[in-house]
Amino acid sequence: MLFRIAALSAALLTAFTAEAAGGEYDYDHVELWGDMPGDEPCNGKANSPIALVTQDCTAPQVDYKFMPGTCGIDNYSFYVTKNGVQMELDTSAACTNPQVNIPNLASTYTHLQTHIHLSSEHSIDGGYYGAEMHMVHARVGGDTSSMAYAVIGTMIEPTAVANNPMFEAWLQRWIASLKTGACESCWGDATLEPYMQNVYQGFIGKDFWHYKGGLTTPPCTEAVEWNFTTEPMQISVRQYQMLTELILDTRVTKDDGTCKPITVAAISGTTSRPPQPLNGRTVVKYCSFS
Repeated sequence: MLFRIAALSAALLTAFTAEAAGGEYDYDHVELWGDMPGDEPCNGKANSPIALVTQDCTAPQVDYKFMPGTCGIDNYSFYVTKNGVQMELDTSAACTNPQVNIPNLASTYTHLQTHIHLSSEHSIDGGYYGAEMHMVHARVGGDTSSMAYAVIGTMIEPTAVANNPMFEAWLQRWIASLKTGACESCWGDATLEPYMQNVYQGFIGKDFWHYKGGLTTPPCTEAVEWNFTTEPMQISVRQYQMLTELILDTRVTKDDGTCKPITVAAISGTTSRPPQPLNGRTVVKYCSFS
C-alpha cells in the first residue's frame, strides 16, 4: 500500500524545520534559548540531548521492527541547513515510506527526514563524537499513548579506512544541491551515481538506549521517543572533512544582498546542544537477539 504523508508531514515536520518561535537562534548562546518568546519549553524538565551511560540490558532479546519501504534515494530532497545537513522525503513521492515499530510502544512511526549535527549532542560515558545523525519519524494514527515523534539516532565517527557507500551517496547529493542554493561554492560537479538505499541498514540488529525527551533545537518540544544506537556509524576521514566543510562553509545570499555563511554554528564549529538534566527520567536499554 502506498502511504502518502503530505498532510501528516506538513503539520509535524514544521517542528523540526521552522525557525525558533522567538526568532533566530545560534549555538554560542544555547543557555538563552528558553528565554525567547515561544521557546520556553527549552527550559523544560524533559529536554534532549542527555548524557548516556553504559548499562546492562533492560529488556534483552527484543528487536526494533524496521520496514524499509520502497522509497529510493531519489525520492529525497537534500539540503544544507543553518545547523547541519538534511535529507527530506518528498511528500509527493509515490512510494511506501520507511517505517519502524519500537519495542513496547503500540504506535508505528514513519520516516520524514534525516539530519546531521556537527559534533555530537548526546554523550556516551562522558565522551563525545565528531557528528550525530537523527532520523526523524512521525507517529502514524491516533494512538496518543506514545509521543508524537520518534528519532533514531547514532553517533558518527571518522574511523573507516574506506568511504561509507551510503554516506558518500548522501554527500554527493548535498554537494549537488549547492548548484542552486549557494551564492558561492568551491565544490566541483557532484557524482550522482545510482544507489539502492535502505535508510535503516546501519540499525538492524543493533542495541538501543530508549528514553522520552524533546527536540534538540528550539522550540524544544518535549514530544520525542528517543532511540539511540550503542554502535556509531563509521565514515572515512575524507567524508568527515567534506561534511564539516558543507556545514561550516556553505554561503547563501542574505536579505541585505550579502553572501554569508548559512551556519549558526558556535565559534568552535559545533552545531550541537549540550546534554540536559535527566530529571528523574528512565533510560532503558533494548538488546537485540538478531
